[in-house]
Amino acid sequence: MEKTLEKTPGTVKDDPKYDRPVWYLPGPFYRYNEDVKRLAAKHGLRIIDADVTPDREGAADPKDLPVVTVNPAYMTKAEKAAAEATAEAAKAAAQTKK
Repeated sequence: MEKTLEKTPGTVKDDPKYDRPVWYLPGPFYRYNEDVKRLAAKHGLRIIDADVTPDREGAADPKDLPVVTVNPAYMTKAEKAAAEATAEAAKAAAQTKK
């Protein structure tokens, strides 16, 4: 005989926000220039710290995710190096167009 679980009213699974796609974003969230929690709500996403879970179940389509930037004061050395390299590449590309 197969058992079925009944939903208990008032449980987390009854909350409609759990039916939303998940935006896995590395925390802490205060390090971003944008209000990522507000952006998640505006785009109908549920936000989860990507650093605390290896699971990517229910991940939103990358094209549906808002673009956010890390405040330079909170960047890691690797992020700073990548940002500088991107800026240099953009500068070089702009000069070759002239």
